[in-house]
Amino acid sequence: MNGIRNDILDNNEDTGLDGMFGPDPPDWPHPHEPAHVVISNGVKRGVPYDFWDLNNDGIKEPYEPWSYDDWHYSQQKFYDYRHINGTENNKNDEGGRFPDTEDLNQNGDVDLQNSYFEFTFSLDKSSPDTALIAGGHGNEYGWRMYRIPLQNSTMKVGNPQWTNIEYVRIWIDRFDKPGGLSIAEINLVGSDWKERGVAISDSSEYDAKDDSTVAVTVINTHDNPEYTPPPGVEGVRDRITQVRSKEQALVLKITDLAPGSNGIIQKTFFKSQSLINYNKLKMFVYGKDPYATHIFKDSTKIEFFFKFGSDENNYYEFREKVYPGWDRRNEMVIDFEDLTGLKLDSTHVDIYGNLIRTVKGKEYRIVGRPSLTNIRQVTVGVENLDAGRFFTGEIWLDELRLVDVKKNKGMAMRLRGDLSLAGVGSINANITKRSADFHTINDRFGRGNNSIRSSMNGSLQLHKFLPGFLGLSIPLTFGYNSSQATPKYYPGSDILVTPKTVPDSLLKTIQTRSKRVNWSINIRRGKKSQNPFLKYTLDAVSLGYSDSQTEMSNSTTKSSTGHTGTGNFSYNVNFPTQKGVHPFSWLGNGSLVKGLSKMSLILWPSKFNYKVTGNRANNFLELRNGLTTPKYLFVVNQNMGVGFRPLRSISFNFSQSRTRNLQNVKDPAQILNGEFGELTGMTQQITTQYNPRFFNWLAMNFTTSNNFRWSNNVQNRKMGQRASSSSNMNGSFTLTPKSLFRVFLGKSSRTRRFSSRRRERQNVSGKKTGKNKNEKAKGQEKKKEAKKKFSLPILKWIGKACSKINPVSIRLSRRANSQVVGLSGMPTLRYQLGQTYNPGVTTVEAVGSNRSSFNFSNDLSLSSGLNLSREITINLKYSYNNAKNRTTRTTGSISQTIWKMGGKEFAVPDWTLRWSGLEKLPIFKKFAKRVSLDHARSGRKILKWNDTVDNRSSVQTSVNYRPLIGLTMTLKKGINVNLQVNSSVSENFNYAGGLDASRRTSTNISLSTTYRHSGGLNIPIPFLKKKKIRNNIDFSMEFNYSKNKTEMKRGEMGKYVERSRLSKWSITPKISYSFSSTVRGGVHFEYGQTDNIMYGKTTIQDFGINVNISISGR
Repeated sequence: MNGIRNDILDNNEDTGLDGMFGPDPPDWPHPHEPAHVVISNGVKRGVPYDFWDLNNDGIKEPYEPWSYDDWHYSQQKFYDYRHINGTENNKNDEGGRFPDTEDLNQNGDVDLQNSYFEFTFSLDKSSPDTALIAGGHGNEYGWRMYRIPLQNSTMKVGNPQWTNIEYVRIWIDRFDKPGGLSIAEINLVGSDWKERGVAISDSSEYDAKDDSTVAVTVINTHDNPEYTPPPGVEGVRDRITQVRSKEQALVLKITDLAPGSNGIIQKTFFKSQSLINYNKLKMFVYGKDPYATHIFKDSTKIEFFFKFGSDENNYYEFREKVYPGWDRRNEMVIDFEDLTGLKLDSTHVDIYGNLIRTVKGKEYRIVGRPSLTNIRQVTVGVENLDAGRFFTGEIWLDELRLVDVKKNKGMAMRLRGDLSLAGVGSINANITKRSADFHTINDRFGRGNNSIRSSMNGSLQLHKFLPGFLGLSIPLTFGYNSSQATPKYYPGSDILVTPKTVPDSLLKTIQTRSKRVNWSINIRRGKKSQNPFLKYTLDAVSLGYSDSQTEMSNSTTKSSTGHTGTGNFSYNVNFPTQKGVHPFSWLGNGSLVKGLSKMSLILWPSKFNYKVTGNRANNFLELRNGLTTPKYLFVVNQNMGVGFRPLRSISFNFSQSRTRNLQNVKDPAQILNGEFGELTGMTQQITTQYNPRFFNWLAMNFTTSNNFRWSNNVQNRKMGQRASSSSNMNGSFTLTPKSLFRVFLGKSSRTRRFSSRRRERQNVSGKKTGKNKNEKAKGQEKKKEAKKKFSLPILKWIGKACSKINPVSIRLSRRANSQVVGLSGMPTLRYQLGQTYNPGVTTVEAVGSNRSSFNFSNDLSLSSGLNLSREITINLKYSYNNAKNRTTRTTGSISQTIWKMGGKEFAVPDWTLRWSGLEKLPIFKKFAKRVSLDHARSGRKILKWNDTVDNRSSVQTSVNYRPLIGLTMTLKKGINVNLQVNSSVSENFNYAGGLDASRRTSTNISLSTTYRHSGGLNIPIPFLKKKKIRNNIDFSMEFNYSKNKTEMKRGEMGKYVERSRLSKWSITPKISYSFSSTVRGGVHFEYGQTDNIMYGKTTIQDFGINVNISISGR
């Protein structure tokens, strides 16, 4: 439609492949009869029936067939699907309202390349392909299940991949006479078990190439009627449908297994599995010997084995003889205690050096160093023990399961003590012990470690032991922490750690031990002195030092030690700024120069701070494999800041931080010789603020700031150094119209009352101070009265009107940022101050061409409002942004507030309107206590460009009314009503490769009412007469309606075409009840409908009841 494929089935598109509307003939085959085409509004319709107009002349010829393309299907007659593939009037089909198409992959093109696997097999009962039948033998209805190996494709066309299978095509040929074929289902199935082939002995290699001796498959109760599950095993019955799920077993299908040979299948886990928390592993085993050559009731020549471990060289093995059917002797039961106990008995060893033992006719074997905590693969196999005959048969495996969970008791305890030393110090200690099997209710098993942790922390106020006149504060803190964790099992093994299995000399190597000792001290003056010398010297100084030592060891780390020392010195002082120099005091107190003569100039800094911190760390790591890693670190950070406030309205701040690497300085005494190490980082900030206040009706604020950052990575010098510089300029103006025109307003009653009270105070004061002050006050009152006489009524009216205007705020800002990488040195001072974006130094070659980025933005915002009355307020806001970014190319955007109406855009500010107090109107007065009305509109336009502003890449516009209408009411009966009507329209124009546009329209309506009733009841029990239980019942009703529509168009002159439309409404009553604070419940019901342009209408019904009971200990 309009050149756009909207993938939606429109009303004039639901024709068959003939492109013609019209009913099908009443019978098939229907004889030829006259028919013609009627065209109305561009739609073709066949009369009386639609047909294939092959010559396009509008008249049916005898050789032109009837269409027979009408769709029809009814759930009431689900068995009648003769017309389910009809392509005319099939919009109500389950597939959704999409146009009929052969473009299955929806790429809009004709795909001519063939790429597929082909499988061919015969249904003839005498064909060799009957070997593919895996179920249904003897089915009275003729159903068969064919299992076709995917690796045995008949033909491979093109370059198909099993990772990308999209479609399946099925065809049937070579029918000698008419017939039918029914297909119930087609499934792609697979197994995690892989066939690994056959070996002639345990020590030889397995070869799976071109070998089909051992194949893996499944058998179940649904597809294989001959299958009988193990005793006591059955599928789960669905409680609603009463249908029992299928129960199936894994099948090892053996064909001609040679004497003395064995074949295996194998499963590998992506993540290591742990069986350590269970005591036994069980599985049912079934023996099937169709030729009765190997498996007998009293004897057998077939042995089943089960291996599980980390890999082919480390595993546990279980072996047993296989008897017919689900014989109890076949059941595999592996006792982990017996299995792992074999590791402690070295007397039973086979010829290969593997531990081996026979328990109750079952054979256990341990190869390598397996562990129940690390199971990554499972191997299942069959061995032919017969000396002269090949074996063909099946072994079924079912219900592999872990049973008998270990339920060892665990314990945890904690001891804590606190000691206060009469205000001089304090000590607290904590000891926690936890056994390996202890776990919380949120955990299934314990953490596997027997651990003990202890800690002690304290503080001591050393200045308490010094004379008080010194005014010092010297707090000393110290701490000690240690922990020890002993694993329940030997690391990487399932051997239980006991004094018998692990001696004390070995126990320390598997324990995790850690210890930390730390202390810190700070010295400063706690009492500030009034002596200027002390105030600006000792009072501003503070010293500190902290020290920490750590030790750690575990099963992989022999020793890890660390020693860290951190010292700091800081000087922080604020200088008085109340009094300064008056350079223009000589001008006198004249009315014109009075303000200038009283101006105070401060020539000294307002504040100064300096801090230096040194951090020195020495770490040493030694692994148990002998690898050692020493690490030394010595870093010094310097921070300095200074502030100036020469005038009350002007302030200036400067701060700088430097980081130096003293790693090559082994002795701190070298610093005294001028060795300060290499500079590795620097940050710098300069801020200036100007806040003049010339008039009380105008507030101004100007701020500039510059930030510079530089870093030098000494570990990667090839990539050079990195620097960034950013500058911000901000200005704001706030105009208060009410203050501007205050002189024209005249005095209010409140002002007159204030003046009368002031005159009364002046009269009382006059009695004490004399008559002169009374006369002076009367003179001032006369001057004010004289000014009133000269006030014009028109100016007073303008002043009152301006008092309705909120303060007008204008904000301007400009932000610029530059970042450069790969520098060979420190950038110039001009770059640091943001005066240029050229660093002024060369770059290294290893960085490449992308060495810098630059961006800036200009912002403007205006805001104000109107107070038309106490009940009606209007707020206005406008914003504008212009941004530019430059990296490998230049891009930018322009964003501003707009109002779009009638296809035209206007630079109109956003507005919000609130009208309260509507309950006073007669329409609401009778039933409402409070009523308010809200309305808001916001609009935005964002233009994005590439390279130049004229080269647009996209334009986005949006207009939102949220809410268009918002009504909030509180009724006199305590019922709250809230109505919200929202509307929004957004458009997106994309200019890349032409013009594509999209438009989204949204409308939302919500109406909600709520009511709460609170009450309670007294418990009618004598000793609980005063006990009252309070409860609340909340009633609510919600109605929601939403409609969303998306449209698209192409080209300037194109028309919008609907791509999607969704409307939805629902009504939801809800009742919730709270019976005290611990019992809550409720019931809700929702009824609604959705209307989707693609899927039609859907009815929504939802009913629910919920009850919440909180149980907590207090």
